[in-house]
Amino acid sequence: MGQSDVQRREKVTNRRKESGLKEVKLYLNPKTVEGLKQLASNTGYIDKLTNEDLSKVIESLIRQETPANAQLIGKRSNTQYLIFLHEVVLHQQKSGSSINQIVNFLEENYKLPPAFWKSKDQWNTSHVKQLIDEQWLSSKVDNIEQKHKERKLKSMNKPQKRSKLI
Repeated sequence: MGQSDVQRREKVTNRRKESGLKEVKLYLNPKTVEGLKQLASNTGYIDKLTNEDLSKVIESLIRQETPANAQLIGKRSNTQYLIFLHEVVLHQQKSGSSINQIVNFLEENYKLPPAFWKSKDQWNTSHVKQLIDEQWLSSKVDNIEQKHKERKLKSMNKPQKRSKLI
């Protein structure tokens, strides 16, 4: 049998706490919420948006507006997720978790990001070590963002097919 709503909420609350996240309640007017959802969609979020997805969009906007406080800015959902995981791993490490404990925590709580799909389909110690390495992360984020820009430019420069008039 599945978990009760109370058990599920407790599990989510514990995961967020262990990930280093702090709850902040926001009250927004409906147009602002729709705008936030549109930003998320433009960023690449395609599934049903969670509060954590919306939080990543807000964090990215804050990083863009206060660059002195942030080293990396993810403008796409997949780079935002990598930066988020980097922060989770650093929080876990600061809390005294070993690399193997962090792997187990990630395996239980977070999907493997596309940046790691080529290696294996589950979390391992090399993934955690890469997420700890700020140079690797910065290079990976820059690479993903650049590839997205190139694809976007390529699609914009593609000649449009004209329909034939009879």
